[in-house]
Amino acid sequence: MSVPNCVTLQHSIGRALLWSAYRHHVGEVILTHVYNDLRIEESKSPEVTVFNRFKKHFHTVLHGSDEKLSKFQPGHFSNDSQTVSLITTWKETAEAADESSAEYQREDYKEFSQLCLLYLDANNRESHFRRPGAVHKARWMSKMLYSIKMVLLEEQIRLLPARTITTAAQQTKLRSFVTFVCLIYSAWWTTCRSAVDAPWHDLYLYQNLLKYKQVSPEISHSATKALNRHLWYLCSDMIPLTLFSDIASKPELQYLAKYASGSEA
Repeated sequence: MSVPNCVTLQHSIGRALLWSAYRHHVGEVILTHVYNDLRIEESKSPEVTVFNRFKKHFHTVLHGSDEKLSKFQPGHFSNDSQTVSLITTWKETAEAADESSAEYQREDYKEFSQLCLLYLDANNRESHFRRPGAVHKARWMSKMLYSIKMVLLEEQIRLLPARTITTAAQQTKLRSFVTFVCLIYSAWWTTCRSAVDAPWHDLYLYQNLLKYKQVSPEISHSATKALNRHLWYLCSDMIPLTLFSDIASKPELQYLAKYASGSEA
C-alpha cells in the first residue's frame, strides 16, 4: 500500500496503522548497494554485462561434478585470532540457516541456499550448476546466484581468453561480494519469513555489519549505510513482536517486556 493511501486510511479510522517494511525489499536494497559500491562493472545497460557474458559462454566453462571449485578460505582474510573466531561463528551460523531453509524452499531460493553451502564447503557437497537465465538488473536474485557460480568456477573461467567473462579485478571484487553474501547476508535473508523474529534478526544483522569492518571496511560501510535508511520500521511498535519469538533468550524477553511496559527506561 502506498504512503498516501496509508495516511488516508489512518485519518478515516482515527488511529495509527502498524507500519511494517517488506523485508525482502530491504534485503534487495542492501545487496544492490554493496554490489554497486564495489564497482564490479560500470555498465548502464538494463542487463548486468558480466552476467550476460557468463550466460553466453556458460557452455565453454567446465562445470562438471569432478571439477575443482574455488571455495571459501577463512585463513585468507586475517591471522588475528579474534577475527578468525568471528568468521568461524558466521560460517557455522550461515550453514545452519541455509541447511534448515533448503528443506522447504523452491526454485531460486533453494538454489541460493545450496550454492551458499557449496561455497562454504559444508559437508563437501556435490556441485550442480543450473544454466544462467535472466540477467536483467531488476532480477536481484541473479546477483547472488550468478556471482557465487562465477566465484566457484573461478579457475575454469581463467582458462578462457582474457576478458571472455571477467577481468582479474572483477573476479576479486566478485569474491569479496560472494563472501559477504554467504557469511552474513544469507543467514539474515533466509529468516525474513518470520515477523515475530524480524526485530531480533535485524538487530543481529546490524551488529554483524558493524563487525564485518574487520573483514572488509568498504562492504561494512556500504551495507550499514543502506540498512540505516530502512530502520524506520524497527520502532517501539514493532519490537514487542519479539515477545512471541522463540529465538530470543528469556532474560532478553524479560527486559523487553519491562521496557515495552514503560517500567524500565
